[in-house]
Amino acid sequence: MTLWIVEDDDMQLSLILKEIEKEKEFSKDFKIHVNRDISWPPDETLPTLTPNPGGREAGSPNKLPDIIVLDLLLETNNQEFAGRPFYERLRQEEENAHKRPSQVIVYSQLRGLACTEKFVEACRSDHHFVDLVKSPALLMKELGRARQKVLDSE
Repeated sequence: MTLWIVEDDDMQLSLILKEIEKEKEFSKDFKIHVNRDISWPPDETLPTLTPNPGGREAGSPNKLPDIIVLDLLLETNNQEFAGRPFYERLRQEEENAHKRPSQVIVYSQLRGLACTEKFVEACRSDHHFVDLVKSPALLMKELGRARQKVLDSE
């Protein structure tokens, strides 16, 4: 099962990875890839991921995630809303690859902004989308649910 963690904040990323390591079944079940810049260049078939999963042919479901933990905002002075284009690109790539949608867990601490609230509200009809405040305990619970949804759909 492939898990992408899209998070630009070092402390938050560290907390997420520590919590996943505590959960034995998560650490053995998940192939984890991290994106630190919350971007997906238009000319690339994958965003920048660590570790690098290798190339992916356009239209192929290979190397796309089963679950994604998605931060919405870059930690910059202007709090750039990078999550929306990343999410839209993910859904576009999945559709082009005829892949079942990934379970997306929006995990962002600055949810009170009008732009993020509007985005989350628009995505509520996506049955593969959940939004959380940044709480490691809530994230682990939601990762467990998302993992089970993926297993049930295989």
